Amino acid sequence: MKALQQFADFISNYSTIDGDMEDGKVKDKFGRLGKRAFKELAEYLGLTKFNVNFNKAGVAVSGDLTLMGMIESEQGVYIS
Repeated sequence: MKALQQFADFISNYSTIDGDMEDGKVKDKFGRLGKRAFKELAEYLGLTKFNVNFNKAGVAVSGDLTLMGMIESEQGVYIS
């Protein structure tokens, strides 16, 4: 659960995240750490198939971080 803890520690330091912070470095780190954390979460949940995605979106927002996966053939999870 190392990646999840790193992500939690990172986001607890910011009330908001946007593309202007440190020339976009904060937003990039949000995406990198978030993707690793969501992959770790998917493995922990035992998802058989999953997709983790980070869409940077525009400058004024943090972007979209998503996890979509299947637990069973007719039961899945979506986290954003």
